[in-house]
Amino acid sequence: MIMNTGSIDDTQSENDRNDTRIISEVLDGKVDAFHVVFERYGPAARYYFWNRCGEDRETAEDLTQEAFLRAYRSIRTFQLGSSFKKWFRTICNHLAIDHAKSLKAASLQAPAPPKAPPSCPAQIAVKRQIIEEALHLLSLRQREVFELKYVWDSTVEEVAQILGLPVGTVKTDLSQARKRLMEILEERSTT
Repeated sequence: MIMNTGSIDDTQSENDRNDTRIISEVLDGKVDAFHVVFERYGPAARYYFWNRCGEDRETAEDLTQEAFLRAYRSIRTFQLGSSFKKWFRTICNHLAIDHAKSLKAASLQAPAPPKAPPSCPAQIAVKRQIIEEALHLLSLRQREVFELKYVWDSTVEEVAQILGLPVGTVKTDLSQARKRLMEILEERSTT
């Protein structure tokens, strides 16, 4: 286990500095440097889209690629020194909203095909599947707060800023989400 002797803010600042350095390299024409950003934030983006697209792996992959493409195309709008993670998360959020709107518009224009049950890749462990199911039983805001904190590795202050909530509300939502998840997981383990 790696011990972090600095505070969370020191770690976050270091991550932001690393991201700023990498983005500076991309802006200087070192296109390959963007691969580092993709490796760093790709798994969180895939999970984010997978969770919002009915656990559709192919759509999640497509949206992840589109999010990185949008980020790359608009990289010159990124303000060096600010948080790339927050900037990229905003792109993902807007893309997810756009995708949901396009699905809604398409469903209004054409008859809906029969829904297939959500499919999980065979490689996903049973424990992860149980946790995923438990996350879906949380309220939408609690799930989003939980994901921002633990999937996107955001600080409580960043979560509050992204969602436009007071820090105290985020802390309460996190506490309630953790408590509810533990209750759900305990119920599942006894059945």
